[in-house]
Amino acid sequence: MPNSTDLSDEFFSSILTRFGLSGTVVDAEQWRSGHINSTYCATVAGASGAAPRRYVVQRVNSHVFPDTSSLMHNAFRVAEHNVNRVAAERGITPDEASRDNVRFLLADDGRPWIPDPSSSDVWRVYPCIENVDSHLVAASPALAREAAMLFGSFQNAVADLGGERLAETIPDFHNTPKRFDRLVASAEADVKGRLAAVRPIYEEMLARRERGGRLQRAYAEGVFPERIVHNDTKMSNALFRHGTTKGVCVIDLDTVMPGYALHDFGDLMRTACNREEEDTEDLGAIRVDMNLYEAIVDGYVSSARGMLRPDEVRLLPEAGWAMTMEVGIRFFTDYLDGDVYFRIARPDHNLIRAKSQLTFAKRIEEAMPALQAIADKAAASL
Repeated sequence: MPNSTDLSDEFFSSILTRFGLSGTVVDAEQWRSGHINSTYCATVAGASGAAPRRYVVQRVNSHVFPDTSSLMHNAFRVAEHNVNRVAAERGITPDEASRDNVRFLLADDGRPWIPDPSSSDVWRVYPCIENVDSHLVAASPALAREAAMLFGSFQNAVADLGGERLAETIPDFHNTPKRFDRLVASAEADVKGRLAAVRPIYEEMLARRERGGRLQRAYAEGVFPERIVHNDTKMSNALFRHGTTKGVCVIDLDTVMPGYALHDFGDLMRTACNREEEDTEDLGAIRVDMNLYEAIVDGYVSSARGMLRPDEVRLLPEAGWAMTMEVGIRFFTDYLDGDVYFRIARPDHNLIRAKSQLTFAKRIEEAMPALQAIADKAAASL
């Protein structure tokens, strides 16, 4: 297909050359599914008749991720650790393992990124993982269970990562009480004059403020430890073999850093157990799919067995509520601030997203007795 980006093939060639790829760019297209970074797919024809290969070329948003150096240091360490583990387990080379796992290329200066020539953003490149699908929602319990296994396995795989502690590239990223504090500050500032029209939503969110600190209090009491976690475990960050429910790997390592394993499960529950997309306007259709929830509990606990504590597992449904509320708060805060963080497709996009998340949090509250019974059973099996 022809170039479908706002950048030239020559520009992509200049980036790829820095990463040791000297072939000709024969195709480039932009993937527009992400909220934050700009992602492109460049097809490079090799020399001497070598088959073309596709590469993911990403521009990392330095407004959202100001410490791009630490972000890439974290992501590179974790990706290399994971690729080397897979290679050792399967008896293959790391290059072969990168066919089914994210592995960042090194630039000519030895770093896994290069600066953008006209901004503080950075560019990175990794081979495209082929013959895979991603899903915004879980279409079946089998798909949900496999996604949960991927993320649980990822946590297990990086649990023995050596060396210094990973950097906190976004401090308090999943600190729900501080997200509430930020919401209140934005409402008080009301820089775009939007609060009056949406005050009922704001008040519904604030009514849940005390509950929002349950996971932080449990951590402070020693119920579970800090771990290396993905921090963005939505369904679309799990890849599956094309046309199947067989999991391949997890992607988007921008937010890999120290945190709570429960937040990873909670974000997956937020996106996997609600068959509606996160920006649906059909709030009446939003519900907790118990079959999908049971599937992700089973998949996650089975793949992370040996790492998780029983009392940690008992908090799984609360984690789903906390992450749903937190993401809803973030969408709503961004709406009040004038849509400066998340990419939007229409003026009220963040407001629609916030309403959807708040509705799903209320559905979780209603279903909590049944959700808790499933988590308690899983905890008893450890």
